[in-house]
Amino acid sequence: MTSTDLCFLNLIEVGRLILTREVSSLEVTRALLERIAQLDGRLRSYATVTREIALQAAADADREIA
Repeated sequence: MTSTDLCFLNLIEVGRLILTREVSSLEVTRALLERIAQLDGRLRSYATVTREIALQAAADADREIA
């Protein structure tokens, strides 16, 4: 599964992939942050992107799941 694919899944599908360890929370977060970086210059959808906080929360979630 590519990072682009992850961006178009719904949360139930993403949750299932994380639960079955086909992807990690960190992988999903990185994919979404990449997409934000690619598109937000034009779309201006986010007032603030807290990249480091998001990555830390994803890493914490992966540790809890493990």
